[in-house]
Amino acid sequence: MFRLFIQVIPDQGTPVIRWGVFFYLILTLHIQSTFCKRVVVVPVPNVSHTRYLTNVARALTSYGHEAWVCMPVSVAEQNVLNMTGIHVLPYSSKEINVVEDYMRYVRDAYWEDRRVDMGRMNTILLDHMTMMVEDKKLEAAIRGIRPDLMIIDNVPHMRTIAVMAYKLDIPFAFVGPLYDPIPYRVPFTTATMPSTLFPHTHDMTFLQRLISFAIHYATVVFEVFSHTDAVRRYAPDKPYLPIRELTSRSEIVLIESDPVMDYPKVSLPNVKLIGGTAVTEAIPLVEPFKSFVDTAENGVVVVSFGTYIIDLPNSVFDKLLTAFQRLNLKVVWRVNVTSPDPEKILTSQWIPQNDLLGHPNVKAFVSHCGQSSQYEALFHGVPTLCVPIFMDQAYNAERARSKGFGKTIDLKIVSDEDIFFHIQEIVSNPSYAESVQKASRLFKLNYGLPMNKAAFWLDHVIHYGGRYLRYAGQTMPGYQFYCLDILSLLILVTAVVCLVFYYMFKVLLVHFLNILRMYTSIIFLLFHVLANLIHRFYCKDVQFKSKLS
Repeated sequence: MFRLFIQVIPDQGTPVIRWGVFFYLILTLHIQSTFCKRVVVVPVPNVSHTRYLTNVARALTSYGHEAWVCMPVSVAEQNVLNMTGIHVLPYSSKEINVVEDYMRYVRDAYWEDRRVDMGRMNTILLDHMTMMVEDKKLEAAIRGIRPDLMIIDNVPHMRTIAVMAYKLDIPFAFVGPLYDPIPYRVPFTTATMPSTLFPHTHDMTFLQRLISFAIHYATVVFEVFSHTDAVRRYAPDKPYLPIRELTSRSEIVLIESDPVMDYPKVSLPNVKLIGGTAVTEAIPLVEPFKSFVDTAENGVVVVSFGTYIIDLPNSVFDKLLTAFQRLNLKVVWRVNVTSPDPEKILTSQWIPQNDLLGHPNVKAFVSHCGQSSQYEALFHGVPTLCVPIFMDQAYNAERARSKGFGKTIDLKIVSDEDIFFHIQEIVSNPSYAESVQKASRLFKLNYGLPMNKAAFWLDHVIHYGGRYLRYAGQTMPGYQFYCLDILSLLILVTAVVCLVFYYMFKVLLVHFLNILRMYTSIIFLLFHVLANLIHRFYCKDVQFKSKLS
């Protein structure tokens, strides 16, 4: 790129580096400082969320940036993430395992058919976010890195982390699965946007639209996922901003959604739909998975219920095992049990799920339908038997079913016969594979590898900022965005007009009643006079007739 100038002195035969070399070195350092930036990534402290944001961080390193991923020691020590070229920024606390503890609580509630206490979940996650924001060691480590951008997991409770970025004067962006138009001021209608807490499609009935309306507008009024006064609590030296106004100041928001897997959604220049960043191209399998899958003549079924569900109740394990043993397919099963039939069923506490789904011998995927797992199945074109367990998984399962990518069952109530039948149906009916493989081609055509698309836009705002992408609705106060001042004026004018008409009607009514009363008296008097005249005439007529007789 640059020519290196060297002068050779004949009598010494030694090259002497002149000022051109010095200039070259200075220019190289300048280019590096200009184009190579530092990024800190803050995911939800569990493996699945850390995995997809680690993919984004790794893609950013291809642009020459340095990336640090914050993760609790408990996640870092599992050694299941590809951290090549990425710095780990570990943190720890006595409260650090609250998320995993709660996930176990949710899992047990599902198996025991108990209602999940959402209030308890909200409190636990808020406490965890408080712990992270108040962690002085973590704050000092981030301050020492002097990042040019902080990337925050786009889930509701993680908005509090934006306060840390605000406190340290670090530009921030959100990347993650949640499409929530309210904090990012995306215009929307609840008539076509189902809540992810319910298994609804975007073609909703009246009752479903009513539920969607109630949930979305309740979140407009109430901030339940973070402290409204988080800036005052955790950054008292900074000018106060409500948490929603602070959130809307992000440089860019990258949402793991798209119309192929999900439903069409409204976006903005700085709120982009990028698909699932968890997906990567499959790499060759390691042993023992490679030999097991390569020798599967009839095909393989991959079974996984997510990071936290590897221990199953005996009754559930038994009926799954019975169904799998009846299949003429091999099974790779992520479960904490030694396989009773290792020639047919390979069990393991960890499986290379993405690489397995990318293998041509894999015919079906039995999954809890977490966001990342579902996108991996879509990317590799594998139909899914959906087994939703909690949170948005029922919504995810319903969108897959409605698009013909698979079927849905309730693992608590189905029999082994039902499980066997549904897997056979997915494998033998070509419509499922055709639908998901067509969708896979569309997805790759539009999004390629979403982590690369995410890295492109993050690199873009690192160098150019996101201010020019921001529209006025994201910077104006909430009362202006929702036209509350205009509505207030209209309500006031309407009230005044109604009052004027009320008093006018009241005055006119009183006047009318007075007139009516007066005319009634006159009419009554006339009637009385007329009655007297008639009476007198009648009496005279009677007297006259009596005389004649």
